Amino acid sequence: GHVTIRSVVTNEGKNLTFTQERYEFDATEESFAFTELDENLDIISVISSGPWIVEDLPSWIELSSYSGNSSKDITIKAKNNTTRENRNETFKIVSTLNNLKRKVSVCQEAYLFDDTSHQYSYTTLEERTDEFDVISSGAWKAMDVPEWIRLSDNSGAGNEDGIKQTISLTSMKNLTEEDRSKVIKIVSNDNPSFVKE
Repeated sequence: GHVTIRSVVTNEGKNLTFTQERYEFDATEESFAFTELDENLDIISVISSGPWIVEDLPSWIELSSYSGNSSKDITIKAKNNTTRENRNETFKIVSTLNNLKRKVSVCQEAYLFDDTSHQYSYTTLEERTDEFDVISSGAWKAMDVPEWIRLSDNSGAGNEDGIKQTISLTSMKNLTEEDRSKVIKIVSNDNPSFVKE
């Protein structure tokens, strides 16, 4: 706006012009998708003329900053999801001066682990090779492997895309006077409650 000041004697005027920038806050919704063991950092560009805070942040999301006094780039990262449930939540970035809000949606894939059990039986003098598949988002290890069973791999790195790793299991002849029986466990390193027997 502007104001004109005039002399009462000479009627001459002087104009005064006033300008003020608008309050800036980017309220554009944004979304981020993470894999179950995602190590990547993404960036949220907070654009704000004044102070802001983060509200309703899920416990599995980490930010480099939870508040600020002006525009700022912050990093966002998801903690590993070692559950078999997909995660879908939202949080807000809120201007503390005028309650403008920006909604941020986050989702993360579930951890993959195939716990299908298998049973193998062998005759006394039989030496045979069987195969089974391990599907795990992350690293795994074989536990309780007896000396009379050989595995082609006792551990593996896993794969977030659900790609199986085929393991060979070879039995040796039983020359003892006792029956043998053993349960071999394939256990997730990320979540030891995930077990394939």
